[in-house]
Amino acid sequence: MYWKTKARLQRIFSALPGGDHGNYFLQRHVTHSIPKNDDDFRFRVRLAREILDLVRKHATGTVGDLTFFEFGAGADLIGPLAFYAMGVNRQLLIDRSTLLRRSLVSDTLEKFARIGPRLGFSRLPVGRDHRPSRDRRDALRDEFGIDYRAPVDARATGLPERSVDVVTSNSTLEHVPQDELPALLNECRRILRPGGLLAMRVDYEDHYAYSDVRVSPYNFLYYSEAEWKRYNPALHFQNRLRHSDYGERFRAAGLDILEEHRLDAGPETLAQLDATRLDARFRGYDLADLTVRKCTFLMRRGA
Repeated sequence: MYWKTKARLQRIFSALPGGDHGNYFLQRHVTHSIPKNDDDFRFRVRLAREILDLVRKHATGTVGDLTFFEFGAGADLIGPLAFYAMGVNRQLLIDRSTLLRRSLVSDTLEKFARIGPRLGFSRLPVGRDHRPSRDRRDALRDEFGIDYRAPVDARATGLPERSVDVVTSNSTLEHVPQDELPALLNECRRILRPGGLLAMRVDYEDHYAYSDVRVSPYNFLYYSEAEWKRYNPALHFQNRLRHSDYGERFRAAGLDILEEHRLDAGPETLAQLDATRLDARFRGYDLADLTVRKCTFLMRRGA
C-alpha cells in the first residue's frame, strides 16, 4: 500500500471511536501484516531471546524469580510468551488501549506448538484450553503467569513503588510523543526495585517503509514538523527521535546505560539517505547518529 494512502486511512481511524478496530481490519485484510508469518515469528522470538540474555547477564537472580513489566505489549504477545518459554514466571503487561486479540494470541500459541521445539524451548506455552470463547486474560494469567491490563497509561500505572524487577519494551518508545517520554521513564524508574533493569529496543526507521518498498527508512526525516503532522496519526505515531536523543532522556530519568547494541546502517541503507532533503531539525546530527537503524538498550535504575 502506498504510504500516504495508509497514513490517510489511519488518520481517519484515529479520529473515530473504536478506530483501532478499523486499523486491525486494515492490517489483517489489506496490508496483511498480521498475523505474523513463520519467519516474522522466528524473528520476534529471537529478539525476545536477545533481550532476556541481556537481563540474565546483569540480573542478580534467576529470571524465574523476577517480576517483569512491559508497556506496549501489543496484540499477539509473541515476546511475552517467548519469555514464558524461556523461564519467566511473572509478567505484568499493559497497553494504553486494549490491543490484545484472541485470534492473534491463538495463532501465536499454534506457532509455538509447531515451531517452538525446533527453537530449543523446553517449556512451550501450550495451555489446557485456548478456544476463542474462553476469556483470554484469565487463561494467560492462570497458565502462563501473564497479567494483561488495558487500558493503562504507562505514565501512571498505579503500581506500587519498587514493585518490579525488570522493565521491557520492544519497538514501542518510538511511538511515544517526546513530551510524554520523561513521565513514562520516571514512572518506570519509580516502579523498579533498587538495582532493577530496563531492556528497551528502539526502531529508528520510518515504519511506513515496512509496508511500502518505495519508501526509504529515512523518508520521515525530510519533513518539517508541520508537514509530518499530516502523515503522523495517533494510530501510527512516530516521534522521529534519533539515537542520541534517547540516551539523553534515559540519563535525565536517572537510568544508567550498561550496554547498547546498535544496528548501524550499511552501505546499501546509507545510499537511501538524501542528505540534501533533510529537514532543518535533523541537519545538526552526525551521520552515524542520524542513520542508526535500531538499538537495544540495557539499563539499570540509578541510585
